[in-house]
This record gives sequence, C-alpha cells and structure tokens, in this order.
Amino acid sequence: MRNVPPPPDVEIETNELQTSDPFSILREDQSDVSILYIVRDSSKGIEDYLQPGFASAHIGTRKPIFLSTPKHPFSNRSMLSLQDFEGVTIATTLCPVASIHAESLKCFFANRGIAVHILGIPVNRHEDMFMADLDDCIAFWFEETPIASVYESLELRCCQTNFDLMTDAHLLYCPDHLSDQHLLYLDAVREMESKKPLPNESGEAR
Repeated sequence: MRNVPPPPDVEIETNELQTSDPFSILREDQSDVSILYIVRDSSKGIEDYLQPGFASAHIGTRKPIFLSTPKHPFSNRSMLSLQDFEGVTIATTLCPVASIHAESLKCFFANRGIAVHILGIPVNRHEDMFMADLDDCIAFWFEETPIASVYESLELRCCQTNFDLMTDAHLLYCPDHLSDQHLLYLDAVREMESKKPLPNESGEAR
C-alpha cells in the first residue's frame, strides 16, 4: 500500500440551495475544486460530460426512487414509463443532495421530451416538520440512503419504473491549477471510491 500524504489544508464554502455551473466556477477561479452532479442512464459516463482541460474524481453513485402516497393516481400502477411523468410534479426536500439532483432530474426528462415540475419543500430543520400535502406529487429520494426523516410519518409507496436512471457526483478540477499535494489527495479519493461496491438494481451493494 503506497504512502499518501496527509490531506492539504482546504477552505470550503457552500450554498446548499443554489447551484452554479461547476465548470464556470473553475474557469473564473472562484474555487480550486467544484462538484459536478450528473443524472444519466447506465450507457453514459463521466467522459460524456467532461469538458477539455478538466478532470474528475468520482465521489458517489445513487439510484433515484419515486414515492407516492396511497391516494396518488400512480399508487396502483405496477410500472411507470417516462411518458407517464409528463406534467407530473416531483417533490423533494431542500436537502442539498436531493434538491440539486432533482434539478438535474428535470433536465434528464426534458432531454427526452418530458416536462416535469420540481417542487422544493421547506423543512424546519429543528423539528423536521414536513409542510406539504403529497397526494398530488411524487416524492423524490435515493434508494441507497435512509429515508429522509421528513418522510417517516407519511405512508409512502415506491413506484416501479421501466427506465434506466442513475445519479453521480464527481469532484471537478483543472489539473494544471492544483499543487502536486492536491493531486495526490484527489488520486487517493478516486482510488477509495473505485473500491466501493456499486448498488445493484434493488439498491443493495454488490
């Protein structure tokens, strides 16, 4: 096992509820590293999204799921197609990961000719009060993560879909702009992620 130097000192500034173009962030020297979120099907990879002069370190893959209440029209459907989502409102909490991926999800559908609406639900973080009626919405979450506490008091059912959908997160950077120590650290992150088991279709590690 090779020796990896300790992580370099870093300063992190985040905005949980708004996202900017991660490539522009680096081009304009606003940060040394940014995060690129991708909503894709399994035939696509990071190479389909990277722009010249940039590199990435993979930091996670998650399978999105859609949840409905027993009163929602989808609750008795055995399988949903992309076309079924035309005009559907997809609700997510303002949890950073869920809300960011939800916006990317909107683009995923739009690129396939399907218009969906994204509804961000305000959450009181101290009391976890979910202030919305989901009977007219489809809730959005991730199969590989525990259900959000704001959903726990609701009776939700997983909607089965017949389309291929995955989400990725990557650390994005310009190799020429980072020190050797930073690059070694990013190599270590990439190596650790490559050893993690990927989720299978049911969301379980394989």
